[in-house]
Amino acid sequence: MGKPDQAGRWGITLDGWTTDVERDRLARLLAASGIDESQAARFLVLPDSRVPESVKELLQGPTAVYRNRFRAQLREEYPEKDRSPLFVSTSILWVLFVITSVGGAYAISGFAVFGLASSLLARTIVLIGVGILAMALASSAALTATMTAKGWAAGWALGSLIVGAVTVWTSASGWALR
Repeated sequence: MGKPDQAGRWGITLDGWTTDVERDRLARLLAASGIDESQAARFLVLPDSRVPESVKELLQGPTAVYRNRFRAQLREEYPEKDRSPLFVSTSILWVLFVITSVGGAYAISGFAVFGLASSLLARTIVLIGVGILAMALASSAALTATMTAKGWAAGWALGSLIVGAVTVWTSASGWALR
């Protein structure tokens, strides 16, 4: 049926029923699935939960080779790196932005319910939130510049510049003080 891995899976316990290609594909399947000898009987749905010699040979031979090859490929594709020191500060800035935005909205709503809200308070809260947003965007730009996702750094930096410019303009124009 064109599925040599499954043919190997179901025929491996019967002597002479599997071809070299089917055993090879079964070895790849076992390696990619992380199956070891303790899990093989359950994975292969063997009736007596006993792992036959043919499966043990496959696990110790080709499966082990493929398992090592797959691990090496993963290490090459996704090398372990030290986490950037900017990760913590960027995370904190984003959390502060969310707290400021949501908390500020609730604070203004609460003051408005009791008739105590003022446009000065609302503008100040918005200005603080936007300022924190500008810092979070700048920090995200610096963080992505240290990682492999360098293409994102330009987007974060552009967003930071735009939001930062709006923050500086509103502060310089006295918008929050009117």
